[in-house]
Amino acid sequence: EESFQVFRSVVQLTPVAVLLQEQHQSLVLERLASFGGALAAPETRCAAQALGVTLAFRAESEDFVWQVFQVLGAAQMSGSLRGLSFPVAMAGLHHWRRFVTQPGAAKVALGFKEGSKVVQWMSETFADQELYKKYYTAMEHAEKVLTGADQEDWVLEKARHIRVESERRATVVRCNAASCALLALRMDADDVAAAWVERGAAGSALFQCFSSVFATKPHTMEPPFVKPTPPELLLYAAEFLHLLLHLKEPAEEEQAGPLRSAPFKLLDDAARAIHQVKPDKSPSLPSGFRPSRAEEEQLVSDFIGAMLQLNLSLPPDPKAKFAPASLEDSAKDVILGWDASMEPGTKSSSSTISEVPRVLSQSSECLRWNAALALYILGMDLSQLFQDAFESCIARWRKRQ
Repeated sequence: EESFQVFRSVVQLTPVAVLLQEQHQSLVLERLASFGGALAAPETRCAAQALGVTLAFRAESEDFVWQVFQVLGAAQMSGSLRGLSFPVAMAGLHHWRRFVTQPGAAKVALGFKEGSKVVQWMSETFADQELYKKYYTAMEHAEKVLTGADQEDWVLEKARHIRVESERRATVVRCNAASCALLALRMDADDVAAAWVERGAAGSALFQCFSSVFATKPHTMEPPFVKPTPPELLLYAAEFLHLLLHLKEPAEEEQAGPLRSAPFKLLDDAARAIHQVKPDKSPSLPSGFRPSRAEEEQLVSDFIGAMLQLNLSLPPDPKAKFAPASLEDSAKDVILGWDASMEPGTKSSSSTISEVPRVLSQSSECLRWNAALALYILGMDLSQLFQDAFESCIARWRKRQ
């Protein structure tokens, strides 16, 4: 039976012990992949993401949970540009976030074995600087199918609306991908660090993906340009890399907590806070990531270029005026990649609420100064790891003057 409603009812009503029997597992995963894949309707794909996470909550087998998330991650990567779906991407991130807030869940779903499809999709999505073009192509195709209009029949205002909406969707998805990755890393930092020490490729790939947004990549699609990375994405990139550089090694388990640094929260006086930044202790590159000298210098050059791209007077005036962070009605701090269940004395909440809408509602000035602060904090780490590269870049820039 090819009806998703029937499949969902069977999965929900069948005892999990029966579903996990060897003769049934492959069939369940196959059907989940089919209903979550690019050939299914967007509504069915969204529902398949929800069903997969619900199934993962019920299952006690770590290996089966891992396979479920591999299917869900692969489903996000399937299909052509025209089939790219914003609701499907957001549905996946929404339900994945709900799962990884459970203690130990992030390791099982994302770091249990090498080659997590979910981690790959989140990191590659965040690093995709032409995602807005892909959403434009998908929305343009959907508009033509809906109205039957050719390109010549388009009104300029409709094209403008699609362009603006495609950029918004790309930013929202990329920020949510970074937020979910940050949350997963915070929830199980010690287990993830131990897994990455054994399989260094995962940490190395994440570092390279998130640092890639510091430089604008060459275009691979029309139109022949790529927009610079906006400050909200630089903010998430800097915080994720800072966290990645401060994961503890297994040998440090007794001396340190899961993380050595506090999560980043938006500040009203981020410009002034830059003057208070101090280096954290002993940042370390992910195991197995050993860039060449040329790669170090390129990273440092891109990093400084990203800071200059913010178009701010740096270092800032110590008496700079505030660029207030809007807290809206909640009056709670805006913390990147955080969940209320992580606060001491708070039970797990299966939260699906992301801070991303509150981040994106901030003023441009607030986002730029907070991005600068996050980059300064990361810069303290990079200057300890790549001191020679910084000195080499400074010497080269002085020669140009």
